[in-house]
Amino acid sequence: MVIGSAHLPVHGAPASLPDLDAGEACGPHSTTAAAACVDEQRLRRDVARVALPRPSGSAQHRAVRQHCADTLRALDYRVMLQDYGSGINVVGVKAGFSKHHEAVVVGAHYDQQPHCDGADDNASGVAATLETARVLAHGRFARSLHVVCWDEALAGWRGSAAYVAAHTQVGATTHAAGQPAAAQRSAAPHPPVQVRLAVVYDSVAYASSAINSQTLPPGFERLWPEQALALLHNDHRANFLTIFTDGGAEVWANQAAQQARHAHLTTHVLFVSESMKRRQHAQRADHSGFWAGNVPALLITDTGRYRNGNNGCRGGAQDSASSLDYHFMSIATQAGVAAVVAALQVR
Repeated sequence: MVIGSAHLPVHGAPASLPDLDAGEACGPHSTTAAAACVDEQRLRRDVARVALPRPSGSAQHRAVRQHCADTLRALDYRVMLQDYGSGINVVGVKAGFSKHHEAVVVGAHYDQQPHCDGADDNASGVAATLETARVLAHGRFARSLHVVCWDEALAGWRGSAAYVAAHTQVGATTHAAGQPAAAQRSAAPHPPVQVRLAVVYDSVAYASSAINSQTLPPGFERLWPEQALALLHNDHRANFLTIFTDGGAEVWANQAAQQARHAHLTTHVLFVSESMKRRQHAQRADHSGFWAGNVPALLITDTGRYRNGNNGCRGGAQDSASSLDYHFMSIATQAGVAAVVAALQVR
């Protein structure tokens, strides 16, 4: 990845950190202790801040990008903008200790179409990403942590694809805000890191206990018969969390699922084989760029449009903050935190 050394400007008050003196109940010293630090009210506030129409180039799109940068900078991450031409990713880096050349990535896309608040898709993912960054800000880990707000998911997941490409070639520029264009495109490249795991949050805050509130994509029963049977026995209620994973990320996906189940949320881990990765419904989020680059990745999701008719504001519906289940979202974030901590390796 091409990384510049300057910081972005900070606006607003510094973000609060977990109370690391609170004992084993909360702190980045184990997967369960870190997960216990997730703050539901902070998630709710970040969703409210992000969930307004934010198409590329709009004032709200820029405001959310700045919010990602300001929050990460206040948490003492090294913050950079990755300008890949048609969009801009926000990247926050916390260096590891013994394996700083290896990285664990956690992120979510921040763009949305016009006339859509995009609360579930994907203000919820942005809020979960920033809360994960807050919880882990003062931890000591062997590997480096990259926290990313990706741009242009709605244009074919361009932001995450550009992020992945930048680890193997000089295809984008990372710069500090306020530099002239010529300087933005001539930042000195740094050696790429080896990404060991990417955790992607996409639509993580909608749930329903109504019968038949969960639908399935075509062919689901054939690909995952055990999970399909479980959903049938649950009368297709949309009250569970889903984690998609490939083989390289499976151990961490199971760690995430264990954490969610510990919080009494039914969680299904769906293993995606190499041949299954080519199917369209396996590529509908930012994890697909990592899989295409042979990087282990997992997707944490409420399944989006397969349960939430408002997701993406289809048919004129509004994907509003008031429609979300913040307790469900808190557990989904805890699951992501557990996977990230396990992969980072606590020192």
